Amino acid sequence: MTTLAAVLDFVHTVWLVAQAVLAMTVLAATAAITYAAITAARWGGAR
Repeated sequence: MTTLAAVLDFVHTVWLVAQAVLAMTVLAATAAITYAAITAARWGGAR
């Protein structure tokens, strides 16, 4: 039973890390897309 608890704890930790990484990736992608859109709009407006 202890082994099962350890495995579940490990899986839970991996799940939390995966969620954190996914959230960071989504956040970074959103920021990059927003920055690109603003930059494109700015350069497009300048011309």
